[in-house]
Amino acid sequence: MNNSSAIFILIMGIILLVIGIWIVARRNRCSVLIQAEYIKCNPISVNCVTSYYPVFRFTYNSTVYENQSFDSISKKQYNTYRLGYFFSVYINPNNPRDIVMNKKFKFTDGLIIIIGLLFVIFSIIYFMTV
Repeated sequence: MNNSSAIFILIMGIILLVIGIWIVARRNRCSVLIQAEYIKCNPISVNCVTSYYPVFRFTYNSTVYENQSFDSISKKQYNTYRLGYFFSVYINPNNPRDIVMNKKFKFTDGLIIIIGLLFVIFSIIYFMTV
């Protein structure tokens, strides 16, 4: 490995760390549990893989919001969701447009942080041995 490769890996590691921490922080900021009406689902396809993002309508502090969840659902879940049904979701009280369906720490969130850490550690070890 040369220095430019190590610098690239270090930068990628830092980017992954920042993204992972941002995702976890965003999920943690959504602390108010509310009931929201499921009104539609936005399918988003990337490289032949489709993720389904539910859109909810709810009232918070006398304002009506219609926002897409930060969390995606599986196709199986999508097929069971019915328009007009109410779901428990968490919102950010400072920005009610931020919605998560689940406050649990997700494996993928942790994986992004771990890969970022490994990239940073490997880069540091490389620079210490050169």
